[in-house]
Amino acid sequence: FIFITDNIIYSMFIYSIMLLLYYLFVNVIWGISPIFEKYLLRKINILSFIIIGSGIQFLAALLLMLYYDNAYIIKDVTILLNDTSIITGIFFITILLFISKYLYLYIVNNDKSIALVAILTSIYPVLTLIFGYLYLNETITGEEFLGFILILLGIFLINYSSSNKLHMISKDV
Repeated sequence: FIFITDNIIYSMFIYSIMLLLYYLFVNVIWGISPIFEKYLLRKINILSFIIIGSGIQFLAALLLMLYYDNAYIIKDVTILLNDTSIITGIFFITILLFISKYLYLYIVNNDKSIALVAILTSIYPVLTLIFGYLYLNETITGEEFLGFILILLGIFLINYSSSNKLHMISKDV
């Protein structure tokens, strides 16, 4: 009995470490992607970037579909054909993602500080927290609320610092 308990604790520990590594990996990719995006936007225009990127994502999705069990995909397509609200929702979200990606790339391409762009566009966790609470009836823990306040405070401080630098530069000129 003790061996089983120790084995379960060990498995939970390994799972937690793997999950943490996944989070770190995702954040590293999100952290370096604006650098690559700004570099690539010096060579091609925004719309070409989005079209090429979407094509590559589509090919990656096809490869994943071949790798995983297709029964799930066929079941989901059957559900889609019977419920137009799902298709409408996916279409709406896709349009919103396209618009947001275009605007984000426009900002990345035209702003001088990629670090500032990345920080100021990272307000989305706050919005996710609010919309999850409002529309999915999710509860907000004390830690999440504290994180919410810290993110807003950080964005305010960075924005205030940037506007002060611009104000100081305009005084010098």
